[in-house]
Amino acid sequence: RPDELARWIATLEVDYVSWDDDSQHGYFWTFPHPGHPLRAGAQVVVERGQALVVRHGELVTDVLGPGEHTVTPATLPGLAELRGWTAGPVVADLVFLRTGPSPRLRWGTSAPATVHLPGHGAVDLRAYGRFSVRFHDARQVIDRMARRVVPDDAEVEQRLRRILAGRFATALASLTDLSVPLLNDLDDLCTRIREALDEPLAQSGLFLARFDIENLTGPLELGLRPTSRRTQNLTHVARSLLGTTNEQPMKTSELAPCIRCGISIPAGARFCTSCGTAQRKRCTSCGNALPAAARFCSHCGSGQPA
Repeated sequence: RPDELARWIATLEVDYVSWDDDSQHGYFWTFPHPGHPLRAGAQVVVERGQALVVRHGELVTDVLGPGEHTVTPATLPGLAELRGWTAGPVVADLVFLRTGPSPRLRWGTSAPATVHLPGHGAVDLRAYGRFSVRFHDARQVIDRMARRVVPDDAEVEQRLRRILAGRFATALASLTDLSVPLLNDLDDLCTRIREALDEPLAQSGLFLARFDIENLTGPLELGLRPTSRRTQNLTHVARSLLGTTNEQPMKTSELAPCIRCGISIPAGARFCTSCGTAQRKRCTSCGNALPAAARFCSHCGSGQPA
């Protein structure tokens, strides 16, 4: 009978579990047969760059690192104590997570970060950049991000962006020597912010593998001109390609912001040296060269697609 067959299948014991995934994509993987008991002596394999969290309901009972593990009360003491398990099969939820660095993700302040700047009072600043994290403490990560439902990759990345942006605003406001020169030096500012981020992120089980501030903006009266060594190098390369001499620094008037990412690039450049976005386009009617944001042609007056 179908119902008897279903009951019989549900009682089958699992004797081997592993997350065989070489793609390096995906943050979590849940063993898809949570109702099946693990056979005593079953083999659980955790690959390098992975961790396995064992749960009962919403409680994390045990965490296993890379290696081959035999399912016994001794190897899963938390589960054994919680369920009074001494021998035989046992039911538990198994959640694997990847502990290597995540892909480089974009982050940005969704709302201005309000800070106190000596001589200027309270000012609102915005920033954006890229970052990468590792799941440093599997137990804390599961408690904070997947206690009830294991999120998909898109939700994980959205949560990571929110966490970082919120922590960034707090870290920026905590700097006691904040000044316009510091805000203009993105390399120094990035180092200082990262130091302030390490502890609060660790409380969520995260380790900041990489953190970059690509741009920072504030009120015009501050006269901010934030730059980094990477931007300077890109400007140097662009200047060389345009035939300018290395001895003459590029004047501010010779720079213009990219229409997409806002980074400073040589005025008249056809493409952004950071994001590659085209800065000019051709009129659809007469072929005249136009700024990428132009809505009408300056030569024939034809309307241009957005």
